[in-house]
Amino acid sequence: MTNSIKVPRPDLNGRRLRNHAGTIYLIDGGLKREVQDWATFHRLFDYATENYDDTSLIDDGPKITNEHQLIKGSETAAYYLTDFQYNNHQEKMFMVIREITAAGKAQYGFTDNINTIPQVLIDNIQTGHTINGQPWSDSTQESE
Repeated sequence: MTNSIKVPRPDLNGRRLRNHAGTIYLIDGGLKREVQDWATFHRLFDYATENYDDTSLIDDGPKITNEHQLIKGSETAAYYLTDFQYNNHQEKMFMVIREITAAGKAQYGFTDNINTIPQVLIDNIQTGHTINGQPWSDSTQESE
């Protein structure tokens, strides 16, 4: 039996991983989401990446591109990651905003570089899954 099957890794949520080839990933919802480039990474995240050579074993998610932004409304303190609703083929269907909790901000390492936009826009964009912090282990999957 081989261990080369890709699986979701929710225990790694929020980690920013860099494989041996230098590709950067954010683990979000247990899926590895390739970050388009270093400029996109530094615009969204404060924290450095960590080396992780087994990224090929983590199930793929949609890429994080220069279209992803950190935003907040002009009349609220909450802030959001712009993201997209995807179909089963990871093709974009429409934009959503995902609220980021304080725990989510800490775990995912989001920057404070947030764009303020008119509240009416925030109020009229569909919301996606909230980014909450959740515990994860520094070890790889534990054997049973």
